[in-house]
Amino acid sequence: MESPPYFRVGFTRYSDPIDSRNRKNKNDCRVFWSERPNACHSICFNDAAGTEIDVKVMVTREPPYFEDWEREIDNMGGNSKYLGPIGVRIGRVRADDEKTVAKVLILCAGGKCLLCNMDDMHEGQRNFLHNLLRKRKNTFYGSSNIFEDVQNLKEVCGITVPNVKNVAELDDSKDLSYEKLVEKYLNYANPYFPPNYGWANVYFDNLLIAYGAFDAYCCYALGLRIEEKARLVKEIELQKEAEAKRANSSKGKEKAWTSRTTRYSNLGKAKTMWVPKSGGNK
Repeated sequence: MESPPYFRVGFTRYSDPIDSRNRKNKNDCRVFWSERPNACHSICFNDAAGTEIDVKVMVTREPPYFEDWEREIDNMGGNSKYLGPIGVRIGRVRADDEKTVAKVLILCAGGKCLLCNMDDMHEGQRNFLHNLLRKRKNTFYGSSNIFEDVQNLKEVCGITVPNVKNVAELDDSKDLSYEKLVEKYLNYANPYFPPNYGWANVYFDNLLIAYGAFDAYCCYALGLRIEEKARLVKEIELQKEAEAKRANSSKGKEKAWTSRTTRYSNLGKAKTMWVPKSGGNK
């Protein structure tokens, strides 16, 4: 699959899968699920300012790799589990009845992405992924149709993605397209996300994986800005509350001081009423 003209986001390079033992041609970038269900890609792309982003994409259907991905993102949290945003993208394909059904789940946090093909998962693997996601305390951010997509994923695959939000919440206008959000807040000039990633193909080549990983990464990065914005708003609210408390405390002290001064002044006046004139009675 060659890079089409509409692919305008600046990917500088993306590598072949690390494990190529089962491939006869090392220049073949295809990922055959029947031969090699697990592969790791290293993808690099630049924003409009030339800032380079490296993303590791784990293509898998095996629970040990799910755990590896979870362990890697939790290491981002230092001594505690990672509680930041996770980007989510669900690839859907057209079924026999002309409806679209979930086939691929892509998750991304920081530079770590997990790409899962639902078609090749048996029930035990799906249950493992469902339980892994269900216990997470993170917020999962997606783009347009994300609520419909996660509902379809639950109905078709039995996998629930909890705590879902739409990245459109980032902009106060609420009417910017996903592409415009990516351009405005992430500095990617003229980004384009094809409506159909071709997940129905027999194999996923590098460009296909790169598209999906970039999409999920953008959802993560926009989610990060939403949470940073929420923290800033919360800090401003707490600062205003603290200032209001200090102002009320100051007014209370001033009122108490004025009351004491008035009382002492009245007592002084009352006392002078009983002081005889100088010289006394003659």
